[in-house]
Amino acid sequence: MNGSGEFMDTHRDFYISYDFWSENGQVCFTIFNNSDKEIYLDLSQSYFIDNLQAHDYFKDRTIITNTSSALASNSGSYLKSKAGVSIGTQIETHEKKLVAIPAHAYKTFTEFKAGENQYRSCGFVLNPRPKENAVLFFDATNSPSVIENRLMLLIDQKETPIVHKFHIKEYRNLRQQDALVESQSTSCDGSKNTVKTNKYKANNRYFIQYALSYENGVLVTDRIK
Repeated sequence: MNGSGEFMDTHRDFYISYDFWSENGQVCFTIFNNSDKEIYLDLSQSYFIDNLQAHDYFKDRTIITNTSSALASNSGSYLKSKAGVSIGTQIETHEKKLVAIPAHAYKTFTEFKAGENQYRSCGFVLNPRPKENAVLFFDATNSPSVIENRLMLLIDQKETPIVHKFHIKEYRNLRQQDALVESQSTSCDGSKNTVKTNKYKANNRYFIQYALSYENGVLVTDRIK
């Protein structure tokens, strides 16, 4: 794991890197082919394991992509009105069991999420006040979330199983204003813009956004359970 929190598994012909930074922890991994030959990812033998529950990467899906182009005219004989006309087409592709990664190239895969629900536990403050502790730590034996990415690669027609296992080691509740920092960016015309970024951003982290419930201005969400 490097300084940005990126996990990287390096082999002679390839390496695989992960980036979890997104809402709900989209499991994004990239396979880089360093060799002079094609490498294949066999989706039919690859699985995402979420707290022991297995999910298939290959679902034999038909994917339909809609595309459209617009035509418009304000005079002449081609279009008789001033309204635009949209011409749509559909492109239908069938999911493949084997995904090729060409030589000296890479492909990125995103299918599953590491966690979509906020974590609640007795005493774990939901909306911490300034200087109020809202951090929980775990290890591989007691983590509430353990995931595995089991991949089957084909290299020179030989099956190469790869297993990557991750677990949550920390949950931290933060107010939005405590997580964001402001900085100035300069546009091409020289104007200044204020940009907000999350100071906890790292490839081995993700975030879950949630809102508190109020009635008549009074917080009704239980803060500590």
